Amino acid sequence: MGRKRVIIAQTEWGIDDANVADVVAKIKSAMENGTVAELALLDGADRQVTVYLNGKVALSVVVDLDLGPKPTEISGG
Repeated sequence: MGRKRVIIAQTEWGIDDANVADVVAKIKSAMENGTVAELALLDGADRQVTVYLNGKVALSVVVDLDLGPKPTEISGG
């Protein structure tokens, strides 16, 4: 499987497998309640970093848990 990741604005962060449930719960709570979440994520070199997500100002956050196969081709119909 590929890398689990979070995309905030235009910045991509990895999620360590041990932290997936915690990270998802904190993002959901911050977005629903307009609070700040402290997230343990991975940078591009797989180093652990702390990212603070302000749920009050974030318009959207993408959480990709790499749950299934990705299509290799999408036809334009």
